[in-house]
Amino acid sequence: WRFRQELDQPVQTWLDEEAERFRGNLTQDLDQFPGLRQGSRAAEARASQGFTSYDGNVPEFDRLWKTLEGSRSLSCSSLEWLARCPYRFFLEVGLRLYGEVLTPDPEEQWLNPAELGHVLHHVFAAWADPKAPQVDLEREMQAALAQQIPAPRPALRRQVEAELREHIRHFSALEGSRPPARLLAVEHPLRAHVQWAPGRVLILSGILDRLEEVTDGALRVVDHKTGRCFQPPAAKDYRCGTQLQHGLYPLLISLAMAIPLSSLSFAYQCTHPAATLSWQEYPPPDSELMNALRQVLEPLRSGAFVHTHRGEEDCRFCPHRQACTSRTDEQVEVKLEALPVRRQLLGLP
Repeated sequence: WRFRQELDQPVQTWLDEEAERFRGNLTQDLDQFPGLRQGSRAAEARASQGFTSYDGNVPEFDRLWKTLEGSRSLSCSSLEWLARCPYRFFLEVGLRLYGEVLTPDPEEQWLNPAELGHVLHHVFAAWADPKAPQVDLEREMQAALAQQIPAPRPALRRQVEAELREHIRHFSALEGSRPPARLLAVEHPLRAHVQWAPGRVLILSGILDRLEEVTDGALRVVDHKTGRCFQPPAAKDYRCGTQLQHGLYPLLISLAMAIPLSSLSFAYQCTHPAATLSWQEYPPPDSELMNALRQVLEPLRSGAFVHTHRGEEDCRFCPHRQACTSRTDEQVEVKLEALPVRRQLLGLP
């Protein structure tokens, strides 16, 4: 019990007298601090066999979500986080709580990976714009950089510019090596209603990087990935709902643009010069997509927002990590015994 240890070893002399006042059994300590009593109840609940409100059990959520179902949209990344850690989804989408994201020293780094990706997407969209066949990619890059906060040092700006130029050169080479295709849409926002259960509708939203026509009327969705460590989703990740983009985007485009789903394929294009894979294509999604989606969305109906049982893998960059340090994977696995749909989604026996 951390509190009692701190009482036994005060770090400052002036605390000795105050610490002596509160020495005694645990019950007396908790009586003096109601917040600690509440924390003790939470710790006991999390260590128990049952799936409690302290573990993410919110049965009232279904009633509340129904009032928002027709107005609140969810992105593909939100759904993937719902599959990976329902508890994080509840904190951010249900309670609108956002943890503090650790940022690097601004003197050492100018733009983070998301901001670099935003600049590159602007350049790629300009390159594909049929209304501007003679695009100056350097000028487009500088225009996108002008929308960011100024670089703290000229050397950092030169470093970022050099990195972006490598991406753009690699992108141009990739595009030159592909068979020509007719562009239909670029950087286009989309929203569509998806019926995932009887009487239940999800508003799915996303931004389409590129839609192109290839041969015989077949269409292909192209999504640009700018990170070095991009890996194509495995079949298990797709079935578990943690990598759904290559299935959800064709579904979104089919519903929003009235295009037969069977004619829509999907491709990831990775533009990082050091990436091991630059192109990965997938056929149109089948019924497995809706099966996975129904299981991913089950917490919206049951209110079972259990924490991930793979803390080392899923919590590494989570902004709520400090708030979840008291949980262990073993404790969460016990809670999963009461959640058969979640176990089925994760492929657990």
